[in-house]
Amino acid sequence: MEHRQQTNAAAVGGECGAGAGVAGRAWAAPALLEGVWVLLAMFELLKQTDLNRLRQLAEIFFDPHRK
Repeated sequence: MEHRQQTNAAAVGGECGAGAGVAGRAWAAPALLEGVWVLLAMFELLKQTDLNRLRQLAEIFFDPHRK
């Protein structure tokens, strides 16, 4: 679990371990690969889902005043 937490910290710009710089770069590749995976999944969703349906889902999830 520690590896995943460090990877997530690197993805959001946090430090990984005692030293910044070279030590922080060790986690950059896994974090970038995770981001690419999310991007590819989003592209697939956009190809397969109707735009109006995506807008409905966005309203449901992101409108804090909707009941």
